[in-house]
Amino acid sequence: MGSGSDEVGGMVLGNRGYVFTLITAMLVLIILSMIMFFTEVSAPSYEDSSNRMSVDELHFYVESVKKDASRAISISGQRASAYAIDHIILTNETYGGYAMDNCTGFNYSLSGVEAALAELMVCGTLDNAEEPTGNIRKYMLNNTVLSWTRRMGVNQTGGLPYNVTVKFRNMSMGQYDPWHYVIVSEFDLLVRDLSSNNEYRGYGIPVVSTVDVSTLEDPSFHIQYDIPAELRILEECGREGVVDGEVLDLWIDEGCYHGSGNRYNAPSFFDRLEGRTSLSQKYVLRSRELLEDLGYEIEEIGLESLVNVDFLRDYNVSVNTNLSQVDYMYWNGVESTCGVSGMEKHPNFRIDVDHAVKYGVRGLNCEVGIDQDLDLEDFFTPDTITVPVNTTLTWVDHSGVDGGHELYIIPNAWVGTKNVPANGRFQWFFNETGDYTVICTSEDHDGFFPIHVMAGVE
Repeated sequence: MGSGSDEVGGMVLGNRGYVFTLITAMLVLIILSMIMFFTEVSAPSYEDSSNRMSVDELHFYVESVKKDASRAISISGQRASAYAIDHIILTNETYGGYAMDNCTGFNYSLSGVEAALAELMVCGTLDNAEEPTGNIRKYMLNNTVLSWTRRMGVNQTGGLPYNVTVKFRNMSMGQYDPWHYVIVSEFDLLVRDLSSNNEYRGYGIPVVSTVDVSTLEDPSFHIQYDIPAELRILEECGREGVVDGEVLDLWIDEGCYHGSGNRYNAPSFFDRLEGRTSLSQKYVLRSRELLEDLGYEIEEIGLESLVNVDFLRDYNVSVNTNLSQVDYMYWNGVESTCGVSGMEKHPNFRIDVDHAVKYGVRGLNCEVGIDQDLDLEDFFTPDTITVPVNTTLTWVDHSGVDGGHELYIIPNAWVGTKNVPANGRFQWFFNETGDYTVICTSEDHDGFFPIHVMAGVE
């Protein structure tokens, strides 16, 4: 007689244990089936996977379509940006309140330059522009998102037995950094393998594309002065180890650009196409919201360059050499008494303290005098400076006044004073990034006393 157990594959299982094992296996299969079902319902699906090789080929083709979509939208975005800039140059019309004239069921919900770029990319038009748009429709004809979807449905299967249907659904965009913006598009995709029963269906498939604007022209100088020849390419300045007068001369002559953090308020690429001379918070918030959804963080989206006032004079533009020549500071009338030694080509160059500190300029000489007739606690001009972490500033007294000055550095409270003797100097190391208020007093003396400031390490 048996012992109440069976031997299976060399293993001895009790009857109840054997049944329990079978029940467990069946439950696992049921659970797996449910998981597979919900996965197929909530995500793009491959139907009829009996032919594994055919399914793999279909999968690779679908992935290639997604990559092709990303490239196509990047190209379309760059073309759209270029023609949007051309329209500004030809008509002086910017995009501050532009609303998209949609040619499909999609309509960009925001107004402004994003709506103009979306219309150019999707429809190839600027139909809501106030001024004639010339040949934009002809130039964008084969570079729109819709033209790409049509091509994919006709002849882009590369000889493979696929029937492809692509439908554009949605688009949003935001700036990733000063020289790039990101476009997130959504498509519905149906791919049928005509040689088998395999089929791929995907709805609302996100496609991320990046548009590089560093080779495009900055329309800001044209908007400000109507000088086509002053248009400059948005190319990044070289990262020099030491920034002195020679380097600043080079930056001015090249017309290159620096990225600018939000606290410096330089206009972004989108702002410049809307004619703004400072950073718009709507694009900061918009970019942050979009990119955080993608798992990215933005640190800066602003752009700034140095104005060549000698070049402006050549075009009979009135210049003011008392202003900081960082472009957006100049356009907003920010005065500066800071010059830089060693600038042979541009000896009248002026720069504000904030940007001199930001660039780490050597040879900076700022005459930021105090006037005892105004107040017992006289503020420098500018009285507030934005200082990055690990920056050293040196104040040098050139007043020749006996007794020197009391110097105060204030963040949110009084944190220290220092007596600067006549013709002496005082260094302050800033170990935290922030906005600092500088106060200098000179007791028992009336009049204007020049105090010179040097940024960075001498």
